[in-house]
Parts: sequence; structure tokens; C-alpha cells
Amino acid sequence: MALTRSVLLSLGTAFILMGHAAYADSTKPLVEDAIVVAEKYSVMEGAVTKIDSATRTVTLKNEQGETQFVASHAIKNFPQIKVGDHLNITFEIGVAVELLNSKGNIRKEDQTTTVTSAAPGDKPAGAVTNTTSVITDVMEIDKAKRNIAVKGMDGEIHVIHIKNKKLFKQIALHDQIKVIYFDEMKAAITAPKK
Repeated sequence: MALTRSVLLSLGTAFILMGHAAYADSTKPLVEDAIVVAEKYSVMEGAVTKIDSATRTVTLKNEQGETQFVASHAIKNFPQIKVGDHLNITFEIGVAVELLNSKGNIRKEDQTTTVTSAAPGDKPAGAVTNTTSVITDVMEIDKAKRNIAVKGMDGEIHVIHIKNKKLFKQIALHDQIKVIYFDEMKAAITAPKK
């Protein structure tokens, strides 16, 4: 089965990131009860069935069939990949809202990208996490739908649905809030379970 271009791009990105600094589980920039949206997708998973060390070609098999990819030289832990290992690539997105104890005209945006990967000698693994924090004002409140409208740094109005009822009840018109957007792609090769 042929992979779509987006999956190939995701797969390539995930494996490129596996060659960087020491791997550690990334810490989510949110408090669980502040999450208003969080979704996780499985981009690719499968068992390693063949490895061609000369060409660095790895063959994976899952329910949809077989797929091959060429591991870039950025994957420093390539020799640790063995037949029977399992590849899992996931993509997670989320939005969190934090109510700030201030009113006024403070508006700010911060963006960070964090890249982590496996330590030398471990199975290849890594993650790329992008986080954007925006401090903004609540422009509108829709109590029936539990939505708030905020003004982004781009000047556009963005509507956010608040899942947490307790948090929603605390938000008032013109309050300042911090909205945290994050996305994370993780890729890992793991040994088969015994």
C-alpha cells in the first residue's frame, strides 16, 4: 500500500527528529482541567519485517499492508532497530485556557519548539512539540454554547469552546486569559513485548 504524501512527510519528519539531543517525555504546557480541546491521532504504526542496513531501508507491516522507508543519516541509533520491533508515530493537538487575574491592555504571544530524541544506544525515538501561548481579552461569551470569542494577535476573532463548566463560569467579558495551543509529533521504535 502506498502512503499518502502527508504521511510520508510526517514519517520523514518523525525519523529526522530521532537523531537529536537526549530524549525525554515532553511536559504538556497545560493543567488537565484547563484543556478545552485535546485530540490524538495515530499517523503510522507497524512491525519491522525487514532491514537493509546498506541502503538503510526499513520495511514495516500493519493491517493495511507493507510500507518501506529509507531512514536518514540523522537517525544515529539506526543499528538498534531490529526485525520484530514496533514503530508508532502519533500526532496530538490541544488547546488550553488559563484565566488570568488581570484586566487591561496586556497582549502577548510566545512561540516555542522543542525537539527531543533517544539517548545514544537506545532504540530510536523522538518528539517535536510546538507551543504558542497568547494572552488576550475575552471579547464575547455565548453561555448557551459555552463558547468564548478572543482577539488573536493577528487581529482576528477566534471562537473557543470551553469543555470545563467550572472554568467557563469563572470567565467574564473583558477578562484576560492565556490561550495555549500545542501540537506534538512523537515517533518511537520499541522492542516487541515478551
